[in-house]
Amino acid sequence: MNNQDKIKKILYEPTDRERVISILKEIDDILFSVENIPPKKRRIVFCKSPVHFYMTVLMYKLYFNEHNKLPPEDWKDKDPYEHFFGERYLKLKNEYENDIFKQPYHFDLLNELFVEYHDILNEISSHSTFFYYYKPYNVTSTELTSDLDNDVFKTLVEEIEGIIVYEEIIFVSEKAKYYGDLTYDFSGCENGPTFQYTDGLELYIFNNLGNYPRWLLCLKPEELKPEHFLKLKDCSIDIRTHFVNKIGLEKLVEFGKLIDTYKNYPEKVTPELSKKYDGEPDVGRSLQWIHDSEYELYDMGPVFDLPREAMYLKMKNGTTGQYHLEGVSNDCRNIIEALSWREEIPLNYVLLKDMLFIK
Repeated sequence: MNNQDKIKKILYEPTDRERVISILKEIDDILFSVENIPPKKRRIVFCKSPVHFYMTVLMYKLYFNEHNKLPPEDWKDKDPYEHFFGERYLKLKNEYENDIFKQPYHFDLLNELFVEYHDILNEISSHSTFFYYYKPYNVTSTELTSDLDNDVFKTLVEEIEGIIVYEEIIFVSEKAKYYGDLTYDFSGCENGPTFQYTDGLELYIFNNLGNYPRWLLCLKPEELKPEHFLKLKDCSIDIRTHFVNKIGLEKLVEFGKLIDTYKNYPEKVTPELSKKYDGEPDVGRSLQWIHDSEYELYDMGPVFDLPREAMYLKMKNGTTGQYHLEGVSNDCRNIIEALSWREEIPLNYVLLKDMLFIK
């Protein structure tokens, strides 16, 4: 198996439980031969995600603390989400599956447990080992430093994401299925989850940004609406820029109010203007610039659900041909005032202001 095929197997195929059991037995045999530690038959519990892992270990620890023994064997199929949250978990699961705007709820539930079981969960965390797949070509960021056979541990890392070993039981966190490309920069997946676990936990990553709004990645451009932008008010500028690029600027500004457009201005200096403003070359250059950049002034307050005006200047980049919006002062009533406010190009405001068709 070449390196590329091996990486695909690690990232795209689910955990092979039988292989994990075999590897753990091999590790026990190595410990016996090297350290003279007798092999011990331990129960192995497979967990479906890192969140499922912490909840499962907590569930077992609480039972052990109360009864001073491990739960029955059939607990290996017990769902910790239902155990701790019952009907509420089922409701959250149903809402998530049926509402694209709901974010994964799994970490929120775990955080709630941290409030009540802070000390126990911190103890679990301190004794757990996790291997995170930051870059597909790197496979794992964890340095495997051990006197034992490193190949055995590397093989284990290929199959799992986390592990905690107790005297009588081992908890294993199964790996997620990866949906991204095999690219070194690991930018994530553009049209869905980057990682998906078998308990329903999904991780959305794009442009190296985690906790991405799943609806922004899953909805098609034609399904996006300008009011969806309001859901991103607490997100980074990169995420909001992604929304604008995906929905398209033309569709976005349709929901704003057009205040002024380059079409309201002469494209060239007319004979009348030339006669009136003889010797003022700024007039002609400014008019040409307004048309080349296709400037338009919009009140985007309605789009952003603001109780006031929000003036934005739409323009075309002369080099790339791309359109973008730029906020200007709400005092601007036309393109000339907006450009004068930006102070990016020389404008003779006194000469141009009486050319406006929109007062």
